[in-house]
Order: sequence, then structure tokens, then C-alpha cells
Amino acid sequence: MRNDRDFAQAPSAFPQTQWSLVERAGQQANPQEQRRALEALLKRYLPALRAHLIEVRRIPSDRADDLLQGFIADKVIEQNLLERAQKERGRLRNFVVVTRRQ
Repeated sequence: MRNDRDFAQAPSAFPQTQWSLVERAGQQANPQEQRRALEALLKRYLPALRAHLIEVRRIPSDRADDLLQGFIADKVIEQNLLERAQKERGRLRNFVVVTRRQ
């Protein structure tokens, strides 16, 4: 069984953070560009986030899908989570994990 540390260190677990995409997904000045960037970012990250919930947290797949959908709707879209992401503070996955717990 893998633990959180093993999962976080696996090179293929999460894609490398593409900060220009994160910045575009967090901007509100151009809603169309923001939406396209958010779609691209979610396409890159959702498989890894889902796998983390299922494999590491041992959450059933249907529940993992519900949690992800709620997180995206509540934190990412409504609270514009990505607007607060900062490259200087480290990886996007760490920011997401910390934010999820708040």
C-alpha cells in the first residue's frame, strides 16, 4: 500500500505545474481565456487527483467523483482558488491539498 509521501514523489502521479496555464485559469479579466485555461488545467490534473483519492485515500470511485466535482465547483470556480496560487510558494498540488482542508 502506498502512502501520501510515495504518491507525492511518484513522477507520473501529477503533471508538472505549468504556471502560465494556472495564471490564465486564475485571471478574471478575460473570462473566455480563463475558461479555456481552466478546462485545460482540469484535463491535466483531474486524473491524478481522482487517482489520489481512490488509491491513496481509499475513497470509492463514485464518492471521489462527487468530491472532485464539489471541490471544483466550490473552491476552484466560486472562490476562484487559482487566483491565489503563487509560483513562489511551490507546487500547485501542494496548494490544492492545503486549500482542500480549509
